[in-house]
Amino acid sequence: MDSRERVIRAIEFESPDRIPIMHAFLPSAIRRHGEKIIREIFEKYPHDYADVYQYSTMPSDPLYQKGIHRDEWGCIWLNV
Repeated sequence: MDSRERVIRAIEFESPDRIPIMHAFLPSAIRRHGEKIIREIFEKYPHDYADVYQYSTMPSDPLYQKGIHRDEWGCIWLNV
């Protein structure tokens, strides 16, 4: 079963072969463990939704810099 069919079956409650996976790593996890370990996790547990390397640009996103930030939902985040 490919990722597309797995996601559609999960949405329609039609018993996919496994639960679809979407990875999300915060920049601090990448800084602490390195991109190598992140790639190893992606290889061991293939994703079904997101592009594997989309998180490599997160550290440059202002939302993930030190300080207080407000997101598009109005939530306030404190990054230390």
